[in-house]
Amino acid sequence: MEPLINLHYLNQITFGDNTLIDDMLEEWIKDTDSKIILLKQKIDQRDLSRIDRNVHELKTNFFMIGSVQASRICEAFLQSDCQNDKQFITDIEDQYNSISNHIRTRNRNDS
Repeated sequence: MEPLINLHYLNQITFGDNTLIDDMLEEWIKDTDSKIILLKQKIDQRDLSRIDRNVHELKTNFFMIGSVQASRICEAFLQSDCQNDKQFITDIEDQYNSISNHIRTRNRNDS
């Protein structure tokens, strides 16, 4: 089973600065949450071009923290021509919630 996240990339670009990594992860939570909210709105509006763009942005967010599983969910959705959006939202929110809880637990344990 793949790890939920892999912070190797963030460790590299921050030169292992845990405070900076923690700040970046908190910003990741806020940014990803807002992107998911916006995506749900665009799905409700059936704005297909914006849905595609939002999912690409989410995929990048998940890639930044090494979440292979969430990146794959985004890619599968894009490959499906944005079909089955209700299942996608459920799956991506589950991934986001698991990851954000993991990050918050990590931050509490580092304190």
